[in-house]
Amino acid sequence: MPEIDKPDLAKKADGHDDHGHEGHGDHGHGDHGHGLPPPEPDAINAVNVFVWGFGMFAVIVVIIVWLGGYFWIERDAEDLVKVEQSYVAKEILQGRQDARANLGRVHKLENGRYQVPITHAMALVAEGK
Repeated sequence: MPEIDKPDLAKKADGHDDHGHEGHGDHGHGDHGHGLPPPEPDAINAVNVFVWGFGMFAVIVVIIVWLGGYFWIERDAEDLVKVEQSYVAKEILQGRQDARANLGRVHKLENGRYQVPITHAMALVAEGK
């Protein structure tokens, strides 16, 4: 068998072989049999992800605050209708006002007696009448 000339792949001092190619064995970039391309840089822009995430968080907070305010106003309106504007509440308030007015005056009852304010009655008792 004839002998085949093998090229001398010995590197020179500058890291290149005889043909001017850089040797790859010492740098870890050569094909080591795994067949995978070199890793690519991340295609995700962290600033965009942060801005979108923060924006969605802010939108949710605004919606929650708006709904809370809306329901607070609706609850106050319902309380106004149920408590302050109801017939029973008006009747109770009118009855209390009438009772206060009756306490300060003298008037004749149905059985012929007189109803007098307590301060006036105490003065009459002190005088002996």
